[in-house]
Amino acid sequence: MRTSVGAIVVAIAAAMAAVVGAELLFREVMAQVLLLVLLLVAVMTIGVALRPERRVPVLCDPFALCCVFLGQFYVVGPIVMATWGLSPILFFRAPGADAAVLPLIAAVSLVACAIVGYRMELGRLVADRLPDFPPTARKFPRAVYVGGMVTAGLLSCLYWIEYQGGLMHKLSLSYGVGKSGAVFTLAFNAVITGTILWAWTLMDGRATRSHRYLFFATLLLVVLFFGIIYGVRKYLFFLFFGLLACWSLRRGVRTLPKVRTAIVLMALVVFFSVWGAVRVTSVASMLGYGEASHNVQSRELEYGYLAGVGDPFGTACLVWQVFPEQEPFRHGSTLLVTVFGFIPRAIWPEKPVGIGKELTRYYVGPYYEPTEGYSVTATLPADFYLNFGWPGVLLGGFLLGLVCRVVVTYAASGMVDGVQERAARVLLPTFFVIGLGEVRADMSQVLAFYAMTGIPLLFGLLFFRMDGRIASPAPSPERLEASLSPQAG
Repeated sequence: MRTSVGAIVVAIAAAMAAVVGAELLFREVMAQVLLLVLLLVAVMTIGVALRPERRVPVLCDPFALCCVFLGQFYVVGPIVMATWGLSPILFFRAPGADAAVLPLIAAVSLVACAIVGYRMELGRLVADRLPDFPPTARKFPRAVYVGGMVTAGLLSCLYWIEYQGGLMHKLSLSYGVGKSGAVFTLAFNAVITGTILWAWTLMDGRATRSHRYLFFATLLLVVLFFGIIYGVRKYLFFLFFGLLACWSLRRGVRTLPKVRTAIVLMALVVFFSVWGAVRVTSVASMLGYGEASHNVQSRELEYGYLAGVGDPFGTACLVWQVFPEQEPFRHGSTLLVTVFGFIPRAIWPEKPVGIGKELTRYYVGPYYEPTEGYSVTATLPADFYLNFGWPGVLLGGFLLGLVCRVVVTYAASGMVDGVQERAARVLLPTFFVIGLGEVRADMSQVLAFYAMTGIPLLFGLLFFRMDGRIASPAPSPERLEASLSPQAG
């Protein structure tokens, strides 16, 4: 029997009251931080345990994965900050452990409100009214669209390499150095979208051996491009979880090659750690060519992953330090980057920069450059706070949970024995899940990803037979339950 929303709220309130009582007893900052971390883990566990759609594998449940992604920064992050401190390039002041309290309270509040939204039946009602884009004879074959998108994306990547001065010149530059071009982000996301759609066609039908070999050869090129040449690790994350979610929904978790999946995941974690430590050095130097090659051996490679999860939490701490005393609340203006981000700065030099780039001034001080260099990531709870204060954290969490309920119910509709055959009910949830990887950044980055991948995906579902065959509409949950009941003739 499902637990009511009221019972969940009471349980969370009791847990928060226990934290307040413990705070009065301990009067120690680190004890507060530790208790808040444990409380966050408990609230996340409660939310995952009370998943409303258990037909959908937990690997594809957007709420569960959102908790995992946030947990990296708000569970591991405070421990890293307490052990190593924040980034050494912080210009003004390095906050102590007491600065972690408010971000952790915000994370607990966001997840608690997300549970309420996730359990509401409103999400189910919305999902039941969404179209599933059934295949019809008037739609075009999917191979035309998928092949065109993959080809266009790969050609754009080749042009990007030429735009950077050639392959060898690009490999001689350190991470983040080179010509910028926001329009290429469209091409990079087209490669991700096309690759996952191509994988869907292989999972949804019978493929020849040569077709599979061609796909895996292309996948290897894509991994090398994003992992080494371009060097932005999040695209590898998008690929891994996109392929994992697509397979789990279409073929079922029981058919998942678990050993190979675990090996790939471990390889990604190791690569992320190593690359996080050495990416300031060019690839050519890593191979022994160049003056900086000797620096690679002297680095602590394990610092890469820990800094990757500790630094975003440090930025979240910074947000609570400077908003609203030094910086005014943005009231949603940070989303302008989503709308205007694709306009070349050569055409509009004064176009808005992301909030992560704005916060960089507190790290580099007088050396701040608004349009060049690196930028930091604030994480989703901090982004909600710096826009609308504490009401933004609560409302943002509720809306996040509600949308997760819509997506997971949409994926579960018509699912039989853990397998979903309708293309839209696999692909739309898949791209929503991988977009949650941007919770380490802010809402503008999340929405930008959904715009760049969602529009091409919807275009493909509307005009191409992504199911690969003409099928009858998926049965409603009521009809499916009736057909499986013992009374059914």
